[in-house]
Amino acid sequence: MSDNRQQEEQPLSHAMVTELSGYVRKTGRETQRRFDAGATIKVLDFPSLDLTTPEGRGFLAMFSAMAERERLRIVARTREGRRIARSKGVKMGPPFKLTGHQRNLAAKRMAAGESTRQIARDLNVSHNTIARLR
Repeated sequence: MSDNRQQEEQPLSHAMVTELSGYVRKTGRETQRRFDAGATIKVLDFPSLDLTTPEGRGFLAMFSAMAERERLRIVARTREGRRIARSKGVKMGPPFKLTGHQRNLAAKRMAAGESTRQIARDLNVSHNTIARLR
């Protein structure tokens, strides 16, 4: 049991990265912790980059900042695109389970006091689908 615990607590000593941009985007802050623990990182798509030198770590920090900025730009463009689509009436999310006629029928039945579970059974949908029509 103590052998397993020792294996789990050992820090990562070597990491091989196939593509620097994807690695930095996903693990930017984690990389510094790995360096502090004495890990070496070899980048296969950029073999001349030596991440053990101050210049290499500086390059990685700069690349990290650029990747983070690009991520923020992607998020902003996505939000803007969704906002424009919603303003044009585009419905986001999965398609309705019920047709317009079925929704109207279910709403009338609920207004008449019928339970959402009974309506859902009749329409072959979840009772939550019916409850959201309120």
